[in-house]
This record gives sequence, structure tokens and C-alpha cells, in this order.
Amino acid sequence: MQNNIQVKVLFNHTSFGRIMIIFFLLAVGNVDGQQMEGYKYSPNYYNCVYIAKSADITIDGDLSEKAWEKADWSSLFVDIENSARPAPYLDTRVKMLWDDAYLYIAAEIMESHLWATYSKQDMEISQENSFQVFIDPEGNTHNYLEIQINTLGAVLDVFHQTIPR
Repeated sequence: MQNNIQVKVLFNHTSFGRIMIIFFLLAVGNVDGQQMEGYKYSPNYYNCVYIAKSADITIDGDLSEKAWEKADWSSLFVDIENSARPAPYLDTRVKMLWDDAYLYIAAEIMESHLWATYSKQDMEISQENSFQVFIDPEGNTHNYLEIQINTLGAVLDVFHQTIPR
């Protein structure tokens, strides 16, 4: 199965270190898989509101468009290990919308010291300030897509058949 992904990104920096990122992704088809044996998988789930294609979303970091009013902010993000780790020092939350062709993710990330050195596609940007999205249509940690983007707009997109070790 071939996954075609298009990412358009815009960053708005303010004096508070607030960064707004909007991902504009082609929809990913359904995939099959099973949960790993012996692994307790209980991810947080987030609401993603369907909008009509005519909603006319502009990818510009401005969330004042009517369509964005339909989406609630998520709860604040926590570490991937949940309660095994302390709560993050700075807040991150998202709003998500989708239509028949695209998934839209707006992220509000509070960070006072943004930095990045990698500027090319498919570089290992996870060691820098980056925003990471994991799309797992079946919710079973198999056949999922990981998308990362840093403050310079470098994008890393990876298809995982299982959880990396």
C-alpha cells in the first residue's frame, strides 16, 4: 500500500514563545494489524471534528475561521509514559478537523527557547525541538504513520509496521 502525504506548515511566533503549527495532510487509508502481546496500550484519544469541504480553511496559523470554532482544544499533552514521568513543564494542546480529503491539526506549543539545526527533508529531527504526530487508524501500534516537523520546517515522515525498539 502506498501512502502519499503532503504537509504544509506555517509557524507564528509571538513574544510568549507560542508556536502555532497547522498540518495539512492527505488522508491515510485503513490498515490492518494486531496489538503486541504483553504490551498494555492505552493512548489518549482526541476528538477530530468533521467539516464540509466548503469550510475553506486557510493554512495560515490563524484559528479565527468559523471551522476552527467547531473543534475543542485537547487536554494538555503528557509524556508518552504518562504517570511514569513528571508532567511537562510547558503546555501543548491541539485542535483537529478533517474533511473528505484532509486532516488538519493546529498545535499550540508553549516554548520560550525554540531551536533547530536540521533544515532538510527526512533528517533525524526528533533530537531537536519538534512536533510529532502519530496516526494509527486501527489504534493497535501496527502500521502507523509518524510525522515530525521542527521550527525550520524540516519534515520527517516514517511509516512503522510495529513499535520501534
